[in-house]
Amino acid sequence: MSFRSHETSENIENPLVEPSEAILHNAKQDACEQATTEQATTAQETRERKMTEKGREYVCSLKRKAALDIKEEFLKELFNFEKKIADFNGVVELNKQITLLSGKMNFVSKALHEWLKLSLDENEIREVIGMPTFLSDKLLSTQSWAQEYAVKFSQQKQETISTTSR
Repeated sequence: MSFRSHETSENIENPLVEPSEAILHNAKQDACEQATTEQATTAQETRERKMTEKGREYVCSLKRKAALDIKEEFLKELFNFEKKIADFNGVVELNKQITLLSGKMNFVSKALHEWLKLSLDENEIREVIGMPTFLSDKLLSTQSWAQEYAVKFSQQKQETISTTSR
């Protein structure tokens, strides 16, 4: 191998770069490319690992606990929101809170779905299948109730403004 084969156009144009640095740089670059290629072929050759029954049960129990904890946290937040609806000062605040709750509802649904994918127990499956529907219905009813309250609140505010301006 000749020295010229390792030089790049940048190194030829820049006389401040030592030839040994150019060779070292190119060698490092070649080694990185080779390692990346080897990792890619190794990843393709490895077989897909399957979870053992015991491992699946363990992961399922973890997902179950996490999903139920997330669901309970969501229900607490929804309940607190229902209690504090009267404290909000307008439709914008209510809509922000409802948007946050609907985002959390999506997170709860995802956690329940992940639990459902691993569960083999028919009772658990029946329990999980109904939860997202129940939670979304509860959120929708709270949302409509909050919006009705917001409309009444804004009407009362308009009446108060009109009576004080007279």
